[in-house]
Amino acid sequence: MSGNVLGHDGFLSDGTSDQKQRAARAQLLMDITPEINLRLAGDFAHIGGVGAGASYTNFAIYSRTTASYSFPSTRLPDSTGLYDPRAQALLQSQVAGPAGRLFGPLVQRPYQDSDLYGLNAEVNIATGLGKLTIIPAFRRNYISNLTAAPGFITGPTPERDNQASVEARFVGKQIGPLEYTLGAIWFHEIDNGHFTVDQQFLAAYQDYRSATNNYAASGRFTLHLADPFRLVGGIRYTDSEKRFDGLSERLTVVCTRVVAGVPTCPTAPLFPFALTAAGQPLPVPAMSGGVAPIIGTGAIVSRGDVAVDQSLSNKRITWRAAAEFDLAPRSLAYASVETGFRAGGFSLSNGYQTYQPEYITAYTVGLKNRFFDNRVEINAEGFWWQYRNQQVSHLGVDLAGQTGNFTQNVGRSTNRGVEVSGRFALDANTTFTTNFQYLDAKYKSFLFQVPVTAGVLPLTGCPVTLASATLASVNCSGKQAFNSPKWTIDLGLNHAFLVGAYKLEAQVDTQFRSGRYVAFDYVRPEYQQANTQTNLQLILAPRQGQYSIAAFVRNLENDRYYTGGGNFGNLIELLSANPRTYGARVSFTY
Repeated sequence: MSGNVLGHDGFLSDGTSDQKQRAARAQLLMDITPEINLRLAGDFAHIGGVGAGASYTNFAIYSRTTASYSFPSTRLPDSTGLYDPRAQALLQSQVAGPAGRLFGPLVQRPYQDSDLYGLNAEVNIATGLGKLTIIPAFRRNYISNLTAAPGFITGPTPERDNQASVEARFVGKQIGPLEYTLGAIWFHEIDNGHFTVDQQFLAAYQDYRSATNNYAASGRFTLHLADPFRLVGGIRYTDSEKRFDGLSERLTVVCTRVVAGVPTCPTAPLFPFALTAAGQPLPVPAMSGGVAPIIGTGAIVSRGDVAVDQSLSNKRITWRAAAEFDLAPRSLAYASVETGFRAGGFSLSNGYQTYQPEYITAYTVGLKNRFFDNRVEINAEGFWWQYRNQQVSHLGVDLAGQTGNFTQNVGRSTNRGVEVSGRFALDANTTFTTNFQYLDAKYKSFLFQVPVTAGVLPLTGCPVTLASATLASVNCSGKQAFNSPKWTIDLGLNHAFLVGAYKLEAQVDTQFRSGRYVAFDYVRPEYQQANTQTNLQLILAPRQGQYSIAAFVRNLENDRYYTGGGNFGNLIELLSANPRTYGARVSFTY
């Protein structure tokens, strides 16, 4: 059995960015006969607390004269959460989109309250021809959370997910120069959920049911042509069947009173938080495309629903071919080419109701080496990955001009680079580790369209051209893939001090990452400059014992670098890394 309890208070000023988790796992291994053994396992996890938070870092000010954006700082510390009075005042100074009035405060408090359960088994059967492994598994998740990290309220998400799968794998005994493994898998999933979005001027209510059935069969074969040389081949057939039935009801407050060319409705009401459209106190149009006046305000409520009732069937054969050569007893050279695909799916957003499969072709060459009685290990690998019809999931504006979270196929990208890692045993008690990666990840073809509202171009750092008076084409081709630094360097040192019957391990590791964009829009505030993060740890344990005591410091630099983000209205909000933290940990084994 094993278990853990993790927790810390929020790292942002409003209590968000906290952690409250607990988990447990139990396993039982039984030898049924000399040829058959059975492992049973179950796990449980609870995710609680407040959840992720963000900070308003910049304004996004549009100039009609230059048709461009500027991004002055909000001058709020990065530790300022969205529910902080300073951030609330900032939000209430901004215009609430088409409503023609200022935003109100964020009222609903965020939370997390999710339970995750899992059961699985593994049966191993030894036969005269090889070993058969069968792995059945079941998982059930109860998801419930509410967050304002995007800058507005999303949730609660009362979602119920059920997954079941059976995997079979047969590792056959070698037949002459041929080794082989055969496999098959069945995967079934049903998700039922309700999702609420409250942007004050927009309220959306989504109900959905998603069903997935995946079937796959595969084979891997290794042919020993000569003692140091091998050819490896693999083939896989996948059949993915998906069904989605969902409805998104969208209500928008729109100001129809124009003063000096600007929609102005200072008394227009905003949507209070509600779980359903019928629960709104504002007038709700009876059907999609309808409008209802808000008497005495100059504003109306418009309604635009999105319904998806579709099936997708994706079938694909993928393969792998590789060559391996033993340069020496502890040196391996290899090269491979392989293909893969990720099935399409659905989104409840106008113009993006479905998206198509994504395909990849990956080329790899490398070396794995150990020297000096395994005291030195040096590995190097070069890779070139080509994506087609690449899927990108993001928060954005759909083709009806409404904010949503959807997935779209953006075109092609290429990831190529080199990774070199090393492990050096300097003496019996000291180990030095290194990892260097160069990554050139660029979108070769990244094209999409977004609506133009009142002549204001979309917020993006990519070139924009007007396809019409109401539609803009955005071309992010050639951009660096977001969250993909060109250079990543990891260094680590571990030294053990032997003190009588005890061992004291001192560990230090640091990571350098070059500059990268952390969000989809490619605007200046979303670019994170190069940074390092260093961690320290001391572990004291008996040389022969069942416990250890550790003290640690994480993010020694106290650098709250950005990890993600987006925009809402005229504000940029970004998520940041945890500040410098320190603590102690006690571990027991039994």
